[in-house]
Parts: sequence; structure tokens; C-alpha cells
Amino acid sequence: MIRHLYCGAALCAVFAAFISCSDTEVKISYVKAFTVLDYKNDTDKPDVRLAVFVETDGKIGRTEQIKIKSEEKEFEWTANNLVKFTNEHDAWASCLNFVCPNNAMIPSGLYTLTLADAEGKEEKTSFVLHYPENMAFETAAQLEKSALGNFRAFCASYDEKGTLLSYEEGAKSPGAVFAARTDALYFRRCLELLSGSVYCLMPPVYRDKTE
Repeated sequence: MIRHLYCGAALCAVFAAFISCSDTEVKISYVKAFTVLDYKNDTDKPDVRLAVFVETDGKIGRTEQIKIKSEEKEFEWTANNLVKFTNEHDAWASCLNFVCPNNAMIPSGLYTLTLADAEGKEEKTSFVLHYPENMAFETAAQLEKSALGNFRAFCASYDEKGTLLSYEEGAKSPGAVFAARTDALYFRRCLELLSGSVYCLMPPVYRDKTE
């Protein structure tokens, strides 16, 4: 029996910041999907979710629903509250919070994605999730040790309300981050693994802990 898991409205600020809505025909041109591992500290297991971004060609404002089905496990997710955004060249519909029961790891393998518009018309495609071999995800410390630099690093800074202030590529020291953003209360390193479909939010580093 397929289990239907519905996505909530909460969004990951790192991916949803600095976006603008658009009503620009619903046709899938590209899908980017990855497992997000959200580490609150160095020792606890991360919160796990699946984030999916669907690049579309046309009337993104009429996009209503994303369905995702694992072809290897009995899971099917449905998201009706989509984040829709554009930049100068692209238009995307996304959901950032598909989850498994009991915070389980998102299954690897082949997935079928269905994008539906306001008239019920559907467009289908597929994507694959995979995880690097010999990589430990149980804690932030284990991940850091096993990753061996096999990632792209980003830095996200936040104010006291948890609002994203900046998101930049590259590794920075706490001193450099807080000097550049005097309004930042904390920042997080964000690691995109190069050999797998994984994006890691590392534990927050607070200003008062570094002074």
C-alpha cells in the first residue's frame, strides 16, 4: 500500500529567500532534487527532508501541485502549497519539505514527478536520488569527518528573527562573517555534496559564542 505524505507550508529560508512571483506554460524543462540534512548541533541526528525544484517553461502562476512517487519504495508525496519564483532567466515551482515518517532518511533511487496545473493538466518526468558511498550522516561531526572536502561550501547569515540576511559561496571564519554583517545574530555553513543528492545545513554559530 502506498503511503501518502503531505508537505507542510514551512519553508527552508536558505532556498526560498530573495524570490519573486511570476505568471510567465506549464512544461517541465529541468528538475533538481536533493535530501536536506538540517543539523541543529554537533551531536544529534539531523532533521531530514526532500527538497524539489521544478524548472518550468510558461505559465508558472497556474502550477498547482507536485506529486512525487518513489519507484523503489512505497512512498508518494503530494504538495499543494508550492513556492513559485523566478529570476532573470528561469521560472521554478518547488516544495522544500517532503518528509518520511519518524524523520527517516529519504530513500535513494528512481522517482516519478508529476506537475499539475490549475486545469488538472499533468506533465511527468523522473529524477534519481543517490548518496555518496562511505559517507556518515548520523551527526554533523561524522559528516564533516567523512566528507573529506567533497562539497561546495556556502555561508548563510541570519538576524535575531531568523530572517536570512546573506547567502554567499565560500568558507568564511566567524570573525569575517560577523564583521561583514553587523546585524547578524548567527550564521550556518551550508554544504552541497559533490558526489550525491545531499545538501547539509550545519549547526548555527552564534555571535556571542565567538566574541
